[in-house]
Amino acid sequence: MLRHVLLFLLLTLVALAMYCGLTLSADDMLTAASMAAGISLCIVVLSSVISRLVLRTQRPLLFGVIAALVSLGVLYGVTALLSTFFEMLYGLSPIYGLINQILWLIIAIALFAVFLSVEFVFALHERQRIRLHVLTQQMQPHFLFNSLTTLSSYIDSDTDEARRFVTELADMYRGVLRHISRDRITLASELRLVRAYAYILQRRYGDGLRITLPADDEVVDATLPPFALQTLIENAVRHNAHSAHAPLHVSVTLAEGTLTVRNNLLPLSSRQPSTGVGLANLAEQYRLLSCAAPRVVRTDDTFTVTLTLLPPL
Repeated sequence: MLRHVLLFLLLTLVALAMYCGLTLSADDMLTAASMAAGISLCIVVLSSVISRLVLRTQRPLLFGVIAALVSLGVLYGVTALLSTFFEMLYGLSPIYGLINQILWLIIAIALFAVFLSVEFVFALHERQRIRLHVLTQQMQPHFLFNSLTTLSSYIDSDTDEARRFVTELADMYRGVLRHISRDRITLASELRLVRAYAYILQRRYGDGLRITLPADDEVVDATLPPFALQTLIENAVRHNAHSAHAPLHVSVTLAEGTLTVRNNLLPLSSRQPSTGVGLANLAEQYRLLSCAAPRVVRTDDTFTVTLTLLPPL
């Protein structure tokens, strides 16, 4: 929000300077400043909306062309409306008003093209930052090391369990590589990935961890950011104790248009403050998709996060 406010002020000053430069005049600065502010506000709103929508669509080129044409129409309408208003307000001649409108339209189109490019760069950079963080979390060495340690305990004692463990671990990492470049994945795909992840965790922690997932017949046709559910389960396991006499319960439930992850709170003996990076990145993923942020509720006994399910691909 602060970035958009600062860019709005910068755009207003640049538009005003461009107008004064084109007209070689600094007369009636109040009118020119009002025009510059109105056009700048329109540019900021259009660019922000278009950059997010284009990144969400499955056909960004086609949508981008349509959005650009619509934006040109909106910019023309705004400049015409403002020019007409000030023309009537100050009794300017129609010819002067037309020339004034054309100048402002040229300025608006030029600044819109530049600002839209900047918005795309910011959005792409933020998306890549989140993807890199998610990939780093999925590929973290200590998780792989712990998984291999668990696997080694099954190799001699239970070869069938060892085979299944390898299969589930391979399926999980295969899913990570398949979905890391996407903005949304289907709920069914996310649950397949989470089932493999939950199996690995439960083999490691035994009776100290119980994870309940929705049945296959409960799964609806919806999407969500990749690894959103896995991130919430990982947070629950990382920030809580787990033992056979006091197991950690993590339940995942589906309601109307939402997915809820709830766990009981079991404080760690050596408690370290949470950085909140996982939830912050998840909220940022939803923001980039122009959707409501996850809803977090903490009580004395439970920690609950509710995600909004997104429309199908």
